[in-house]
Parts: sequence; C-alpha cells; structure tokens
Amino acid sequence: MQRSEIIVVGGGLVGAAIAYGAARAGAAVTLLDQGDIAHRASRGNFGLVWVQSKGAGFPRYARWSRDAVAYWPQLANELLDLTGVDVALENAGGFWVGFSDAEVQARGAMLAKISDAIGGVPYEMLDHRELKARLPAIGPKVAGGSFCPLDGHANPLKLLHALHAGLKKHGAHIVSGIDISTVARRDSSGEFEATSTDGQTWRAARIVLAAGLSNR
Repeated sequence: MQRSEIIVVGGGLVGAAIAYGAARAGAAVTLLDQGDIAHRASRGNFGLVWVQSKGAGFPRYARWSRDAVAYWPQLANELLDLTGVDVALENAGGFWVGFSDAEVQARGAMLAKISDAIGGVPYEMLDHRELKARLPAIGPKVAGGSFCPLDGHANPLKLLHALHAGLKKHGAHIVSGIDISTVARRDSSGEFEATSTDGQTWRAARIVLAAGLSNR
C-alpha cells in the first residue's frame, strides 16, 4: 500500500493535465495509468484548441473556452522549456463550413448569442465567395461558413508526451500498466483507496477519476 496527497486515475490528456497542475503546485501526486492498452481519446482526436461554437446555451463554458486559449502559448512554452517537447501549437484561426443558407444563418445566430452572453468572441460570417477566397479548395455545394481567429490546434500525442515528461520533472509518481478495478472511501481515515486488478492499493486524501469511458 502506498500513500500520496492526490491520486489521479487515468493518464490521458485530462488526467495528465490535472496531475501536472497539481504537481507543479507542489502536491504529492500519483498518476495511475492503464498504459498502452487503454483505448484513450487522447490518441485519436484532432487536437483542436477551439473557441467558436463552444458553450452554446452554457455561458460559463463558453467563457472558460475563450479564456483558456489565452493560456495555451504559455503552457506550450513552459512544456518546451521543461521537457524539450514541442506540442506544435498553432493559433492561425479556424473555419467552419455550411452546406445551405439556412445552416449558415443558424450558425451565425448561435455565434452571436454566445458572443453576446460572454462579452465578445471574435468571429466572421463568410458567404461562398468570401470563404473561397480563403479556402480555394471548397466546392460549389458549400454555401458559406464562419471563421474565428482564436481557434487552432496542437499535436495531442506530443502534448500527452510532454505532460508525462513534465510530471516526472515535478516529482510526480507515474505508475503505468495498472488497471484500477475498485475505488472506495475508508470510514476510519476518510482516505480514498484505489485497488488494481492485481491487488495493489494506493491511498490518498483526494482522488481524481479521469479514466474517461472507463470511469464507470
């Protein structure tokens, strides 16, 4: 049995990011990761750093998405300096394309509503001609689209590698190849206990479940 201040179950992007932030703040962190057998979304996504359309009907999430983009260059530079891994962040803006006038109009109304709710998100609505001037490869069936200069992307595999490397630099304990089967709270101490299928246990005052679809 091993003790730490915080246990994070799941070593994908969400778990690794939470663990990295906690370790950087000085917490004793143990990250329990299933390893290469995990069917993790962190290895199969576009790596979008995206603002437009985020938080429709949920202003707090929209504001969070907008404000988070401002921290990305700082994080990318920090990880590069700490680990030597370039996460390939690019914020050149992002396009959305629509295939009917009604679709484009609905998109414009949604973006306006989001922007008004949180005090501004920069975006442009473009007709077919305006969009084709920027994206010459679009076909005649594209009616128009939207553009947000805040949007971009990073390389999710390099980001995952950088976060794990950064965790080690900050003294976190990473245990890979561990399949957590149960999580319970001990009444006597109030600590949380995570147990793996092979009988190993870890205890901590706080636990984060970041195993994605495996959380259940």
